[in-house]
Amino acid sequence: MGFAVPANAQMFYDNSARQNFVGPYSSTDEIADDTPFTGTQHVASFTFEYSNTNSTPINATVRFYNVDSSTGRVGSLVATIPVSNLPAGQFQLFTVNLDPSQQFDWTAMSGIYGVQSVSGGFFSLQFSGGADFQQGWYEAAGASLDGFVDVTTGQFLNFGQDINASFYLQISGAPTASTLSSISVHPQLVKGGQSTTATVSLTAPAPAGGLLVKLMSNKPTIARSPASVTIPAGATSATVTVNTRAVSTATNVIISAAANGALKTVTLGVKP
Repeated sequence: MGFAVPANAQMFYDNSARQNFVGPYSSTDEIADDTPFTGTQHVASFTFEYSNTNSTPINATVRFYNVDSSTGRVGSLVATIPVSNLPAGQFQLFTVNLDPSQQFDWTAMSGIYGVQSVSGGFFSLQFSGGADFQQGWYEAAGASLDGFVDVTTGQFLNFGQDINASFYLQISGAPTASTLSSISVHPQLVKGGQSTTATVSLTAPAPAGGLLVKLMSNKPTIARSPASVTIPAGATSATVTVNTRAVSTATNVIISAAANGALKTVTLGVKP
């Protein structure tokens, strides 16, 4: 298989206009979404958005498929990509930059869901975790058609009679730069005078030299964070301590993280 990158393959699929959250979805079934594109595209990276309501990371298996010419649904398997340690939290973006040995070419096939004018393939997510894990993904309005396919059972799914039933997803023919995915605090409610831990997460491992993330509190007299934190090269997250002061009334403080033009926030509650 050749690894020549087509000229239009930098970002050949972009379905990232967030609409709704699907979940919590506690099944371990494999769920697939159609991915319309044309020609033969090189897959070097992809980004998806998910929610993990556990307190610990979960794992996922991502698969790419051709279109079955007789059914218009999931056909032959093209590639399987295991993804480990998806951090806990909502609105989590995760980017997978494939090693050269994992990269592959994906050729569009016509007849998705029997519509001959629509060509492409299928992309699936299958989550795994502890006995009580719950997770979900985010829908987007964009290129793909309505609904999902439960590959495990063969059923066609449309959550909540939603017309925007498509994965929040980007697929690129080249590596995708790391950017902020989220900032979270744990615990999210503390008594004034106590401290909490803030975790800054990236969509992909930090580049060589690390990634500098600037931090800010909108009420520094109540909750103060360090001015910045550097996420080491190859790491996807870093933690800092946020210190608080005593308050007479319950107060919400917004902690912000900024890097490479991206901004993420989280609300910390401080109680008397």
